[in-house]
Amino acid sequence: MATKTQEVAKEDPMDIIEPVFDPVSIDLGNGYVFELKPLSFFGKMEFFSIMGKAVERILSEDVTVSELLSSDPKVPLRGSSSESDEFILMISKVVQYAPDLLLDIYCVILGVNKQERKDTKVYIEENMTDDDGFKILDVFIEQNAELMADFFVKRIPELMSKISSKVQKSDQ
Repeated sequence: MATKTQEVAKEDPMDIIEPVFDPVSIDLGNGYVFELKPLSFFGKMEFFSIMGKAVERILSEDVTVSELLSSDPKVPLRGSSSESDEFILMISKVVQYAPDLLLDIYCVILGVNKQERKDTKVYIEENMTDDDGFKILDVFIEQNAELMADFFVKRIPELMSKISSKVQKSDQ
């Protein structure tokens, strides 16, 4: 039991609803240091825009939505399916069908100013290690897991269902 002189730490109810994450510093060398933090509203919009372009390209390659959101049986994911698995799967599809957008995704994740993106893309493409690349993705997923789940598991299938419904109605 706490006495008057002891401080009792209370959890802020807002942290439960919307967790607070400390920024994570990523040093890629040569002055390229980034503070990873959850995406802002405009960061989310830009991320969705890039992912939308990627989905559009992927679907233009005659890949179905179910193929887009399901793993390749030849490349099993370890453990049970989760939001992280879905995100990694989607990134693998982006790499396969729209590799030029991957650097744009990293720039958004890293919070790179638009004026600095050209130079940053060149630098990270030539110098980012596998460990750095995966650490950035791991931190991004940790900080934005609900965003990922909402986008890949809920919003994309709902959007595709609406599009499919509209297309079927117009065909009748």
